[in-house]
Amino acid sequence: MAAILAELAGNAATPPAARWRAAVTLAELGAPYREGTLAHLYTIMTDDRLPPSARIEGARALAEAHPRHLHTAADTLRAIAYAPRTNPAGRRHALTALGSLATVRWRAAYAMVQLRRDTATETGHAVRQIIRDTNTPWHIRCRAACALARWSPLCREEARQVLQEHAAGGS
Repeated sequence: MAAILAELAGNAATPPAARWRAAVTLAELGAPYREGTLAHLYTIMTDDRLPPSARIEGARALAEAHPRHLHTAADTLRAIAYAPRTNPAGRRHALTALGSLATVRWRAAYAMVQLRRDTATETGHAVRQIIRDTNTPWHIRCRAACALARWSPLCREEARQVLQEHAAGGS
């Protein structure tokens, strides 16, 4: 089954939606197949000849299956969203996927600290990246900054500055 899924995901003649679905299914088979999906999803995500919807789903799946490639997926989603040839529905789809990536990062950090308070310092580094990223929606940055101020005395001042910038009218 894995060989068939890999063939479907890597074959340019396979319809785009079937390609990313095959790659996602392959990733769900476990760790031995997850690395193989990386190349397939990356190819789908970056292929300008494919419809934006397939590229968006490829980017979303890449970020889920391989979190270390979150920034690459986010950059691709931004490029799709702001490309002149992307229609409004495609733009909305890309921005929604981009927002979900930021939300996932924030929720994961929050859950980690709730489960193990001793991870607050390590988790604070991820949250600092969220609040520093001006492409992250403000409401997520605000929640992250509030939590960071509570969790980390070392980062409290930085979190306050982010909240003060917003209160003063900045973003």
